[in-house]
Amino acid sequence: MFSKQQMRFFDRAATIALESNFDIFHLGCIAVLKNKIIAASSNKLKTHPIQAEYDNYRYKCDFSIKNMHTLHAEIACLNQIKQDINYKDLELYIVRVKKNGEYGLARPCASCMPFIISKGIKKIYYSTNYGFASEILNCK
Repeated sequence: MFSKQQMRFFDRAATIALESNFDIFHLGCIAVLKNKIIAASSNKLKTHPIQAEYDNYRYKCDFSIKNMHTLHAEIACLNQIKQDINYKDLELYIVRVKKNGEYGLARPCASCMPFIISKGIKKIYYSTNYGFASEILNCK
């Protein structure tokens, strides 16, 4: 089970998700360091060079795909962190809010997971279609 504090982080990520301007679904991500939120973002209908780089893991450079390189919440959130931190101590909370208001699966995609792992982040928490889940990532 998740603690009351962790549930508050899920709630905050859901609130951030509702700020998204992506029309299919809303995704929110918060970065937590020592129980304090240090960055937060939603997915956005804009492009970003880091997203384009990591989309190669996902799309194999098929640039005909609609909404190619739209900025994912995880990458947008992590790009906000400007201070020098130890990323292995950082936790990500990611929530997907579907059009009907229900939560959906928000496990990082094939673009975002390599970016998260490259930073050395070990703990991720995300919404599912049935509640919430967590993973410990195998980072060096």
